[in-house]
Amino acid sequence: WIDRVSCAGYLSTHVGQTYPVDPTGTFTEGVWTGVEDTNWFNCSNWQTLKVPNETTDVLLNGTYATQEAVISSTATDANLYGNIAKANNLTISAEKVEIINSGTTNILEVHGDLLIDGSGALDMNVGGTTNAHIKLYGDWTNNVGETAFDEGQGTVTLTGTTDQIISSVAPEGTETFGNLILNNNFNTSVSNNIIAKGNLTINATKTLTITADDYAEVTNSVFNSGTFNILNDGSLIQINDLAAPNTGSINYERKATVKRYDYVYWSS
Repeated sequence: WIDRVSCAGYLSTHVGQTYPVDPTGTFTEGVWTGVEDTNWFNCSNWQTLKVPNETTDVLLNGTYATQEAVISSTATDANLYGNIAKANNLTISAEKVEIINSGTTNILEVHGDLLIDGSGALDMNVGGTTNAHIKLYGDWTNNVGETAFDEGQGTVTLTGTTDQIISSVAPEGTETFGNLILNNNFNTSVSNNIIAKGNLTINATKTLTITADDYAEVTNSVFNSGTFNILNDGSLIQINDLAAPNTGSINYERKATVKRYDYVYWSS
């Protein structure tokens, strides 16, 4: 065992710690303990003394997690990991993952699926600005309810390559996000309805399709650089009339069946 000044140059070593050797123990990469502090980038807080990367399944559970995990790009040793917290699949079934929402942009990349379960929580509402960011490549599942995810004014980007599914979340039936960016094709008949308390952005070459009886609810503005299709009986709901104007075009499909001398009113 060799002392290290910091987590840099990790070789199964760590400074200032004493570890019992237990031949019956199990030590798994990506298991958060939080035994040192709340800093995600502190290797002491992970069961194998190794900060996870995009290939590591990350778990916060009631067995090992002793306190919340905080993601801040200005935290000690964050620069060793490009100032970005990463995971493959992320499961939060106890304690909380907190993405600081102030200062420089603080990013959590989830390259698989994100699951909030049990007594777990996810918080993007610390600091009151718009600098907390999650980039999700897989599905979003919240089995707890809307109180388990505090979206604040943070941003979630859906950036997978196949259909990404948002689970049914009580009481709305879908998750409530702050700002939502679609960097993937999104169809509500597969992926669920959209609620964005901030802005909704559709990136270039991507398509958002709202199918019959489904909806996108956006408090502020829609910024569309791709394709936005609202099919017959689908809805776009916007709440804040004082928000910035929408950009881009929307394709609205409406069907009506009338007799020869009947008429139909259509309006925005």
